[in-house]
Amino acid sequence: LAATLIPESTWALYFSALAGCYFSAWLSYWLGRLVGRKLLKLRWMQKMLPQERLEKISHFYKNHGFLTLLIGRFIPFGIRNGIFMSTGISRSSFGKFALRDLLPVTLWTSCAFYLFHTLGTNYTLLIKYIKIINLTLFCAFGVTVIAWICYKRRRVKKKNEPATLADAPSIEDRRE
Repeated sequence: LAATLIPESTWALYFSALAGCYFSAWLSYWLGRLVGRKLLKLRWMQKMLPQERLEKISHFYKNHGFLTLLIGRFIPFGIRNGIFMSTGISRSSFGKFALRDLLPVTLWTSCAFYLFHTLGTNYTLLIKYIKIINLTLFCAFGVTVIAWICYKRRRVKKKNEPATLADAPSIEDRRE
């Protein structure tokens, strides 16, 4: 929106966003490298990033470094920070990390900036439909939460159900 309202600042805003994204990855890398092992001892961190998941991410990064960062840049909700932190925790080379992340961060920032700039040029239209958009997002979120709760309950119920007679071994099976 700012780039739309102040068009002479478009490039400054773009490069600020690019630098912010790039250096925030560095911050996550160094956080993982310097205090990552200590963080993994915290209970909430163990739930968020279990040892198995950390090993999978580290293994995938070692085998597909650039591809991991490219895909990871486009995954929201903390997963990309988990990738950057696990790269630091696994003590991968910072120089390689910084070089490998240069193209993915540029692609991500360019795509996001273009999308939001385009939406910003139509902000009057967006404001007109914001209630509908918010209601739709709220409903989609609600349906997702309800579906997840039903799924979890059904899984627990199946786990706790006693075996039926059809599942029991037959007399012939017992004799063998």
